[in-house]
Formats: sequence, structure tokens, C-alpha cells
Amino acid sequence: MENFSWLLNISAIGIGLLACIIVLLLKSAQRGGKPHERGDDQVEPVKLIELRLAYAYNKIVQYQRDSLLSGWIKRVLLIGQYVIGALLTSAFVQRSLPPDIVGVAGLLVLICSTWNEHFRPDLKEKGAKNRAVLLLNVQRTIANGLAELRSGGKDSPSTSVLLDELTQALHEVEKSEADEV
Repeated sequence: MENFSWLLNISAIGIGLLACIIVLLLKSAQRGGKPHERGDDQVEPVKLIELRLAYAYNKIVQYQRDSLLSGWIKRVLLIGQYVIGALLTSAFVQRSLPPDIVGVAGLLVLICSTWNEHFRPDLKEKGAKNRAVLLLNVQRTIANGLAELRSGGKDSPSTSVLLDELTQALHEVEKSEADEV
């Protein structure tokens, strides 16, 4: 029975260490692969709308990826906090483990909770989802307006209206992203 509790305790600490390592790996993967800046100089209006739609699509993909990674980070940190924290609250576990291991496990809980409190992956996940949805809706609206414009419809919006709407949405999304950091 004592061997089983020792194995359980070591497994919990291993899960906590793995949680911290996974968080660090996911965070480093989240930093890479930002899309290139758009070059809008001296381009005809329809082509400019198409370029900005492509830019919006790249941002949608980036926000969806960021949301997914932030969700994983959030879950891993919660597992690290609750599994190890729950084991540490048990007097049985504290008595059966050497003080060094109990100290390391406590440090892991502290690291996970500090990381979660400082970086707030739950808010980053929610913000990235909201920005992706906003851009997706604007992208659909502009694509519909562009299709009407190309078909030569009587009530089709002008290129300047479409361009202004798209530019406004991109500025709003980029501002919200800057405010979050």
C-alpha cells in the first residue's frame, strides 16, 4: 500500500512538472508566425479591398490559433494548480513524502497560479475568439458587397464605403489587441 501512495505522489508531481513544461512550450509557439504587414500604397480600390480581406483572413487564422493555444494553456495551468494543490492539502500525502518533494510540489502550485494570475490565458482566449468572430463577420459583409459591386447591381456599395468599413474594423480589432497586451 505504501508503494502505491508513493507512486501516486510521484505521478502527481510529474503531472505538475509536465503542465509547466507544456505551458512554456505552448507560449513559445504562440509567439511565432505573425503575419506580415500589409503594403497598401498605390493600389486600385478593388485590389486594395482584396488585399485587406486577405490580411483580415490571416488575422482570423492567427486569432483562432491564439485562442486555441490560450485555451490549452489555461487548462494545463488549472490541472497543475488543482491536482497538485489537492494532493498537498492531504495530510496523508504530506506525511508520506519527503519534505523536499512537498516543497517542490508547493513551488509548482505557486508557479502555476502566478502564471495564471499574471498572463490571464482565459482573457486572452476570450479576446482572440471575439476578434476572430468580429473579423469573420466583417469579411463576409465586405465579400458580399464586393460581389454586388462586381455584378454591377443598382444598389451595390461603392468601393470607398467597403474600404472604409473594412479599414474601420481592422483598426478596431488591432486596437483591442493592443489594449489587451
